[in-house]
Formats: sequence, structure tokens, C-alpha cells
Amino acid sequence: MRTALLIIDIFNDFQFVKGDELKDATEKMIPSILLLKKFAKANRFPIIYINDNPFQDSLSIPTFLQKMTTKSNFQMIEQLKPNIQDIFLFKKKFSAFFQTELETYLAQLKIEQLILTGIAGHICVLFTANDAYMRGFQLVTPIDAYACPGPLQKDFTDAMFLHVFHSTVIPTKQWIQSQRKPLYNQIY
Repeated sequence: MRTALLIIDIFNDFQFVKGDELKDATEKMIPSILLLKKFAKANRFPIIYINDNPFQDSLSIPTFLQKMTTKSNFQMIEQLKPNIQDIFLFKKKFSAFFQTELETYLAQLKIEQLILTGIAGHICVLFTANDAYMRGFQLVTPIDAYACPGPLQKDFTDAMFLHVFHSTVIPTKQWIQSQRKPLYNQIY
């Protein structure tokens, strides 16, 4: 199944109500996103970053990342910044599909399954999952690869992904293990 990794709103200054809580949760999920990026690269899945742009101007990606960087998020941005071959899109609203080129890219790449990661799980990742599900994509939402500012929002989001969008909601390492086929399956 042709798969793409979406990393949603990962570049953030966390300067809002509950920003500190969301930042803490985001820091905990970084290893999972890095593992998914490594897996995606090894398996030639496209990696698509899609982020809010609070600056209202058209910015190059390096300029955007420079403007988003603060003392408290510098290390996070350095770890997660896109590679030259990754796709990077800006969005205006909660969903990664709304008024962006995302759907066009996914169609051109013949993508059938999306791995959704990022922040905030209960808002932008959830709205993106809704729009992806309505467009017929299979969804994978690794439970340790999206962050919410608190346990109530996280539990709600987990339940929505599982019961409404019929997403695969398991830990990143478990999902990656499930993708590896025994050698004899590849031979026969």
C-alpha cells in the first residue's frame, strides 16, 4: 500500500494557553517521529510537513524555521527540520487538506495510506484525520507520535481515531514491526 508520512504543525513557538503542557508532550513524542522519518526514508515513503504560518507572509522554509525558533524550541526544531527531498506545505486552518496542495500531491503520488503525526492531536491532527478519512485514505495514527496538552484531550483523540476513523492506533515501534514481512513471504 502506497504510504506517506504527514508531520503536522510540529514547528511551533508554544506561546499560548496550555503551550507549556503541549511543548512537554511534544518533546516526549520526538523519538517516535524521528523513528517514523527513518522508516519512511528507508521505505521510500514521502515525508510531508504541513504547518501553520503565523507570519502571514510567503516565506522560504529556512526563513520560516528561523522565525519560529526560540530558546525553548531550538533543539526540537533542529531535530525535526525537513530534509531537502521532503515536501513542506503551509496551511491556513486546522486541517492539512483545507486550501492546500496536499490532496494534489497525494493523488500524484498515488498514496492510499497516511501516517498522521504532530500537534495538537485533538485539533489539527484530528481535523486532518477527519478530512483524510472522508477522502478514503487508510489511516495510521501511532499513539506516541501525536501530542495533546493533557490526558483528557489525548484520550478523546485516541478514541476518535480508533472508533470513528478506524485508524490503526498502536505505538510506533509496534506498527513498524507489523510492516516487516518474513523473508519467505518475499520469496514465495
